[in-house]
Amino acid sequence: MKKYVKIFLLVLFIGLLIGTFVFLWKKSRPEEIVYEIIKPRIETIEKKTVATGNVEPRDEVLIKPQISGIVSEVYKEAGERVRAGDVIALVKVIPEMGTLNSAESRVNVARISQEQTQRDYNRAKQLFDSGVISKEEYEKALVENRKAKEELQNAQDNLEIVRDGIAKRSAQYSNTQIRSTIDGMILDVPVKVGNSVIQSNNFNDGTTIATVADMNDMIFKKMLSSEYYFTGGTFMYLDGLDELDQKIIQLLIENARISYSDIGEKIGISRVAVKARIQSLEKKGVIEEYTTIINPQKISGAVSCYFEIETKPDNLSQVTDILYKNDTVTQIYRVTGRDKLHVHAVASSSDEMELFLHNVIDTLPGIVSCSCNTILSRIKDIKGLRL
Repeated sequence: MKKYVKIFLLVLFIGLLIGTFVFLWKKSRPEEIVYEIIKPRIETIEKKTVATGNVEPRDEVLIKPQISGIVSEVYKEAGERVRAGDVIALVKVIPEMGTLNSAESRVNVARISQEQTQRDYNRAKQLFDSGVISKEEYEKALVENRKAKEELQNAQDNLEIVRDGIAKRSAQYSNTQIRSTIDGMILDVPVKVGNSVIQSNNFNDGTTIATVADMNDMIFKKMLSSEYYFTGGTFMYLDGLDELDQKIIQLLIENARISYSDIGEKIGISRVAVKARIQSLEKKGVIEEYTTIINPQKISGAVSCYFEIETKPDNLSQVTDILYKNDTVTQIYRVTGRDKLHVHAVASSSDEMELFLHNVIDTLPGIVSCSCNTILSRIKDIKGLRL
């Protein structure tokens, strides 16, 4: 039995030795490099990403009137498809009385002249038929009559244009009919019957009658983070609004004259969506008004002061009313403390401020204490915020 075990172990050892030798021999040989030959071909490379944004028309066309007037008819609504040349609205011209009177006078003068030349022509024709006058004189009367008729027609056309904005002879080219300039869908019709509209010129953009876009040509606009647009930090008092409304308000604070389209392009939503959000903010009273801020000191070296005034309880309402009615006072705040007011006043000069102190502040009834400080310079002032 032991003999067989020894033989088995010997065979196993020899097998392991041979296996190890073969393994090391194969490892020592260099690897054979195999090349794969592929024919070149054209294919599409796809790269996928995930982004938040909006799908919107590539171009939105603002339809504006060529004349100023009152909207008398609106034929299309948002969501309707239109073709180039379709009438969207009708504008009624409100004539200027001086121009209207002048046009009516021109018609009357032209009619009198035409009636006279008609009589001259009839007389010349009878004389020509009788052989009394020459053909040259007859043709001269004929030409004068035709010129008078044409002048009368031109005067009537001019009167119709001044009065109605359209002449019967050129109705198809009327500027009172506001037409779409492209094929597409109406996104918005911001005007209603009775609204006043003005034409676009070098000084203003004019009133938008409708917004039309080709819905077959759409693009995706990624919504970027606000850090790409706003470098002044987030205003803490805007925390109660959603992110889009915050971006809209900050852009309006920077430039209150910015257009809906420009705002939409910056924050990644459509012009119509921007308009709806701004109207909602106005309705809620978040946006109170759009105004111009001036610095009186840059104009006339004005003097600006603020006053801390404490009054007797019975006189607080009377003092507030007096200060409210004074043109020198620009701001009045009720502040914490017993019957205290914070008042800001701006005068055109030191002399005027001194008169205000003497004639108004010193004569206020029931004053317990009053301090006055002159403002030397403005270090920080958050635009667009009314306390």
